[in-house]
Amino acid sequence: MMKMVAEEEVCGQLVACIIYDSIMKFADAVANRLKLPSIVLRIMFQLLAENLIPLPESSQLEAAIPQVYPLRFKDLPLPATQEIPQIVLDFVHSYMDIRSSSAVIWNTVDQLDHWPLQQLQQHWPVPFFSIGPFHKMAPAVATSLLEEENNCLSWLDKQAPNSVIYASLGSIAIIDENELIEMAWGGLPTVSSHSYGQSGLLYSTGPTQ
Repeated sequence: MMKMVAEEEVCGQLVACIIYDSIMKFADAVANRLKLPSIVLRIMFQLLAENLIPLPESSQLEAAIPQVYPLRFKDLPLPATQEIPQIVLDFVHSYMDIRSSSAVIWNTVDQLDHWPLQQLQQHWPVPFFSIGPFHKMAPAVATSLLEEENNCLSWLDKQAPNSVIYASLGSIAIIDENELIEMAWGGLPTVSSHSYGQSGLLYSTGPTQ
């Protein structure tokens, strides 16, 4: 990075600031060495850092998450009752440190997260820039080496409105075999499947861009 900054200066294009994701904590040290201001980009969920999970009892899964009602602990993508490995906790604590950053960029908008941002502003007395959602600001970039499955889109175009259900378990969903079977039975028509023939289509992953 220092070589890149030097090359830019030769071309007359001075680097004014370094913006980095908070997972790349080394970037702050580089910015300080170059005597450049830095801005940290943050998208991490707060519960781990505030020691609100894991829950001591599974009976608390139905409880509302503090400050983000009506979400419940059972709605979290992480298993809220399982002990979090120390290596993960160390990572999160490091992730939560904005170090000497001059400001924080958030992947949200103030109208959506005004209250949480207001609370965080009290914790970090630096300027906040809520400029999300990022996917609206730049073209999508492919993140997978797998070939896209677009066949389902042509099939979907032929279906009647409100006749298709899209179910996504998310990228880090944790369900056991019994839960998966129960989910499958819940979506099975009460009448014989023979009357439906090949009217359904199942994809392991949806089309992505």
